Amino acid sequence: MLPTTDLEAAVVGVLMQLTPDAAQPHLDHLESSDFTDWRAAAVAKLLTDLCAAGLPSLDPAAVVGYALRTGAVSGEHKLKRIAEWAADAYRAAPIVPASLDFHVGLLVEASYRRHVVMYAKRLLQAETSGALDLLDEQITAGYARLAAHRQRFTTTPTPLHVISNHVEQGAA
Repeated sequence: MLPTTDLEAAVVGVLMQLTPDAAQPHLDHLESSDFTDWRAAAVAKLLTDLCAAGLPSLDPAAVVGYALRTGAVSGEHKLKRIAEWAADAYRAAPIVPASLDFHVGLLVEASYRRHVVMYAKRLLQAETSGALDLLDEQITAGYARLAAHRQRFTTTPTPLHVISNHVEQGAA
């Protein structure tokens, strides 16, 4: 069972509970490199494919059925691991859909921070290689990638009244 604090599982778990139309804008905001868990990235990709195919549901059974039908996941063992992860994420999804934008932003921000560290390591390697043109290229290209990545999330949290209004409406 996945912990409820697993941000990747929480986001993907909630996405599987939404309709394809409601999930699509959030999926459009995510990239495979935003995930550290290959299963989360695989399920997010399958959800995107399900939306594009016009299927009516994004639940774990639909995800696994689609993967089987299309051959999108190769190997029985890999498919089993994805199926188990998707079911766990679906059951453990602790966040309300109203806060999904905020949580997607946190996921993209965590990805951005990982990419900053990778960029710093590449710069260090380029600096020690002695080739100034390689260092210049790494600085220019890396900064452009990071700047584009930074534009994908906001540091402004979702207003709490939006979340509480959604919870109150759901309880009514």
